[in-house]
Amino acid sequence: MEVVVIGGAGAVGTVIIKHLVKASEVSKVICADIAMERARRLINKIRSSKLKIKKVNAADFTSVLNTLMSADLVINAARPEWNISIMDAAIEAGTHYMDLAAEGLYKQLARDEEWKRANLSALISMGEAPGMSNIFAKYIADKLDTVDEIRIRDGSRVISEDIIFTFAPDIAIEELLYKSIVYENGKFKWVPSMTGEEIYEFPKPVGPLKVYYANHEEVVTLPLFLGKKVRYVDFKVALSEEEKHLIEVLWKLGLTSREPIEVKGVKVAPMDVVLACIRPPAELEPNFEGHEMIVTDVKGEKDGKKVRYIMYSYMSHKEAYEKYGTHATAYMTGTSVAVATIMLARGEIKRRGVFPAECLDADKFLKQVRKMGIKINEIIKTLEE
Repeated sequence: MEVVVIGGAGAVGTVIIKHLVKASEVSKVICADIAMERARRLINKIRSSKLKIKKVNAADFTSVLNTLMSADLVINAARPEWNISIMDAAIEAGTHYMDLAAEGLYKQLARDEEWKRANLSALISMGEAPGMSNIFAKYIADKLDTVDEIRIRDGSRVISEDIIFTFAPDIAIEELLYKSIVYENGKFKWVPSMTGEEIYEFPKPVGPLKVYYANHEEVVTLPLFLGKKVRYVDFKVALSEEEKHLIEVLWKLGLTSREPIEVKGVKVAPMDVVLACIRPPAELEPNFEGHEMIVTDVKGEKDGKKVRYIMYSYMSHKEAYEKYGTHATAYMTGTSVAVATIMLARGEIKRRGVFPAECLDADKFLKQVRKMGIKINEIIKTLEE
């Protein structure tokens, strides 16, 4: 299989490529990026005959299309705003497609029949969360007789004197600014992000943290693709008081706006100024503490008893840097994508059309993820009536 990784020189793209060049199922990997200096550093570091680099502007349809003409799969490891245009190029080139997160999720899902007719797979939102979190839900749902509630909790933390984002800062900020979706009793409803405060008891070694609603793809796709009826789904993320206050201040000052304003005769979008002051995730150095943790917390019934079934993954940034040369967020996200790619190459993903991670074989996925160093734990409790 020949794979094109758009944004391959980024933090997550680098993890994907490192895995794929080692996979016997993959014959060629193209690191397609506009940042050629980073791409050259990557190819010099990896030194694999499978790996090639090519300058590609993800926002340029022709640039992407030309790169895909001999490829079997394209992975958008760049920005989700380019999902639709890269999908357009992929279907024209006859190439399978994968991405890490959604922008225009409903537009993507609406193209299911088109992709089925083309006999192609478009696996969307296939990262850590969304992605691995969805597969946790699928794995648990397959073990239970009925599913009532699914609560996904992101307990990730960065401990540093600097302001650090382990994935695209603007996406992280916008997830907390716009309205979030909650699914309840057969209906999707909007709730304000950064509301719904609760203290969630994360598994050790994390412990209790305040969590808040954030806009996430799992809440949309799980009720539609899980395979079992579910009454309630939500997603919340842990935020410190400092983080919450920072985002609220940026919002109130108008610094999250993408509309240009004039400053001393120059027009500039406030968000661009904020982003210019934050180090890109691909250039982070291993000088901060913290961890990555994603939890899928499900309530349902098994053999006539009400149960709570929790599945979670945990990795510290220190461990990720020492073992894999990157932070935990990039490693866990990129590894999920690489595993799905290997499954596709093996013929273990036969489904065609547009679909999310919960449509994969959860057992096969989790077995491979564990082989790549990601620890996954389960907690099962019987609930009293």
